[in-house]
Amino acid sequence: MNRTQTPSPLADLVDFLETRHGVTTYPGADPGRVVATVHGNTVTVCLVGKWWHRETQSGARRNLVPLYPRGMEWSVARVVAEELDGEGL
Repeated sequence: MNRTQTPSPLADLVDFLETRHGVTTYPGADPGRVVATVHGNTVTVCLVGKWWHRETQSGARRNLVPLYPRGMEWSVARVVAEELDGEGL
């Protein structure tokens, strides 16, 4: 995260993923989305309203699984890191 910018939940999540868990992140296709990847495994999360969601794909349909409310970015980062390691969801 660029510390000269105003902090945001999205920037906090990216910071936690990259610095605490060593996860590579990319901006998602839409605002509020983050794509996290490690060793070819990919997880997409997005902020919808006041909740973070894990995005899954079923055919052409996107499904959102609620994770944690906004403000709990460290918990979202932990869940994403665990899933990327093959231990989570």
